[in-house]
Amino acid sequence: KNMNLISQYTSDQAIEDGYLTNISPNIIATVGVWELKGKGFTNDKEDDYLFETKLVEAIEEEHNKQPDIATDGGNDKDFFTLIWRGTKFFVARNETGGLTVMLPSEY
Repeated sequence: KNMNLISQYTSDQAIEDGYLTNISPNIIATVGVWELKGKGFTNDKEDDYLFETKLVEAIEEEHNKQPDIATDGGNDKDFFTLIWRGTKFFVARNETGGLTVMLPSEY
């Protein structure tokens, strides 16, 4: 059945409203992920400074390992699971063509 879209909430609107934040030109993070900043995820004295850099590196590395299309119902480049510093994240392609990283509870 053909259904008409009656509402859309874009990534830009969510950034304006404070629910998402840019952590790189192509990756945005949810509030829950951003709140992990400063909680020892980089094991480094410069934790607050390096959080985005280290997380973006981990996302990009895992994204590059994923197949273009899921053939077994698992991960692909549009949606995959990332385990970083013992914490599970979901990473999904968004409407801008970039990626959004979130905690499973935010999915």
